Amino acid sequence: MKIKGVIEKTNFLSSAEVSSIIDKVLFLEPVWNHYSCFHVLPYGPYPGIYKNIDLKFYNKLLDENFRETYTKIKNFVEKFLNQKIVVSETDSRPGFHIFGPGPLDYNYVNYHIDSFDKHGKIITFIIPLTCPNKLIGLNYILDKNLDLTKLKNSSNHKDIFFQEYKSGNLYIWEGKMIHSICPFILNKGEYRITLQFHVALHPMKKEGILFY
Repeated sequence: MKIKGVIEKTNFLSSAEVSSIIDKVLFLEPVWNHYSCFHVLPYGPYPGIYKNIDLKFYNKLLDENFRETYTKIKNFVEKFLNQKIVVSETDSRPGFHIFGPGPLDYNYVNYHIDSFDKHGKIITFIIPLTCPNKLIGLNYILDKNLDLTKLKNSSNHKDIFFQEYKSGNLYIWEGKMIHSICPFILNKGEYRITLQFHVALHPMKKEGILFY
């Protein structure tokens, strides 16, 4: 499957499902891990930083709290990609990026691709949970030959596209697409929370691997 730009699946999660997930994420604040200027649950694809994190503990904790959501995700991905998907046991379960609580003025732009120590093609999936304003979204670039050094800390350029996030929707793109969080502002008490995960596809393997 070839994906150009960002695919949006509306109402992937109901408002009730979103509220339930947010409540659980906030309840689990004591086990959040801090990364740069935001928090992650559990620790995400940062093994070089969190070498001593107990993967089995966190995966068990996530399964206990988000099992129904993970089942829904896996079933959708298999149908969407028309391929059997297995959940990685050597990586974290789908997890959360948490900014806040506000006030927060996030003005950092980091254009990158999603590349991991996995063989094959990477597909990225994100489900925004809290979107307190229209600045919550994704900047992305389709021109692979663009000189990214000229775009440092920039969100305004003719080659930059913006995808606004909406709570409960699912957004999908190829990992090799250049992208960055769009700068945003959070007022007092507000959060920017996303549930995200990736799938690795290899042409010589029948199963795709789902991981954080």
